[in-house]
Amino acid sequence: MTLNKEAIMANMGTFSHAYGLKPKSDMLLNALHNIDDKVTLAGLLLRNNVTKKILLTCQFPVDGYYTNDMIWVAINDVNVEAVPVFSAGLTEEQEASNWKKQDDMQNNEEYEEIYCGKFKLIVHQMFRKNGIIDKFNKHKGFGFIKRNHRGIFFKKNWCINKVEQYQEVSFFPIISKKGLQARKIKRSVDYD
Repeated sequence: MTLNKEAIMANMGTFSHAYGLKPKSDMLLNALHNIDDKVTLAGLLLRNNVTKKILLTCQFPVDGYYTNDMIWVAINDVNVEAVPVFSAGLTEEQEASNWKKQDDMQNNEEYEEIYCGKFKLIVHQMFRKNGIIDKFNKHKGFGFIKRNHRGIFFKKNWCINKVEQYQEVSFFPIISKKGLQARKIKRSVDYD
């Protein structure tokens, strides 16, 4: 994959600017200098300043600008720092020795992946919120979740399981270029 360093800087700058952070992209570009033909994804992880616990990560391909696909999670008053990260094509031996570190977030039930085009967020469950499906049009495939007297837009395909009007649900409040959205919606109580 062709490494577009200017695009990486712009992508990381746009994402981190929304949180009032500096992306430290120079540090990432220095690390990529010797392995740029093997790099497939770049991004940032946001972690707690004190505990260093990873709260969310964004990832995007290194070949172009993905600022139009970016989505964010409202983190409120959580004090975070931004750390640049990347993925590179590794040999089987390298993958075997690093598998736990690489899969740490993606195979962990504490985190969920949310996509917008080729842009990906991996978000900690602590950012999940609760609400009630206020309006839902099954035929058109969209609705609104009521939370704090506000309607939050969602699409049917953003639901993990089947939902109905007036049902209690949990979701991730996602900020996109189109406004506030509810993603990864699931019933609060499972009725099987």
